[in-house]
Amino acid sequence: MRPRGSILLGSLRGVPTYVHFTLPLMVLIAGQFEYRPYCWLGFLLVLAIHELGHIVLLMRYRLPVLALVFHGFGAEVHTNDWATPWQRAVVAWGGIIAQLLVVVVLGSIVRMRWVPFEVRAHDLYGTLVGTNLLLVAGNLLPVGGLDGTEAWKILRLSYLRGKGDYYERRLRELDQAKKRAEAEDDDAPPPRDQLH
Repeated sequence: MRPRGSILLGSLRGVPTYVHFTLPLMVLIAGQFEYRPYCWLGFLLVLAIHELGHIVLLMRYRLPVLALVFHGFGAEVHTNDWATPWQRAVVAWGGIIAQLLVVVVLGSIVRMRWVPFEVRAHDLYGTLVGTNLLLVAGNLLPVGGLDGTEAWKILRLSYLRGKGDYYERRLRELDQAKKRAEAEDDDAPPPRDQLH
């Protein structure tokens, strides 16, 4: 199941990983068509971390990861269609959350001055934070093919899930009240007209 225009890069834990011919072009665009290897590295790391976020949640739901494809528009994880709408929404947020964790961790490290800040590190940091945040914002757009299409459904699904929990809890309470009433009726003396 090799995607068109792709070559097999290798296999990560049994998952075939492909690179599409458009990826080098996007890496050059991210580096503003200049020789900036740290910027390129940062861009590739952002893509890998994003997809790792999806993979972790797919594994949590015990859904198979069939393939990983890196291309000019980002990357994508292929799985089967057995996921529920809730699982698809949660998995869509996995990549975004992984990217935001990178921003928080790197921001903390740089603020604490744990790393000497050089020009080379500036390219890497700029990509892992600045470009990363731009990719997060773009990826959250509710447009077909982006994570926002599935991710924002979590709001409606959690509302419905909460409403379902409310009705389930209410039905349980009514059922318990009915059982209590039946138990009280069994303990009560029979009405006078039945004493005859």
